[in-house]
Amino acid sequence: MSTVSKAKRETAEALRRAIQGIEEGGSPGRPRLPLGVPEIDRVLPGGGLRAGCIHEVTGDEAATGFCAALLARAGNGGGGRGGR
Repeated sequence: MSTVSKAKRETAEALRRAIQGIEEGGSPGRPRLPLGVPEIDRVLPGGGLRAGCIHEVTGDEAATGFCAALLARAGNGGGGRGGR
């Protein structure tokens, strides 16, 4: 095997790992904040939003309400419902 093909293979493997990290939401091992809706949590990498990361939410009033619900959930340790 030539040095060039080995270097290409190593580069391709490094790119695969980088892409996998992006697809999985970045640093492994960070806690997740599940949204509490199984249909949504099931399709999020790791079952929720990764803690300690920036998440963009766009839209109108519904987005504001969604963000308020996320903050309440995060402030309650992920349990939601404002501590009830």
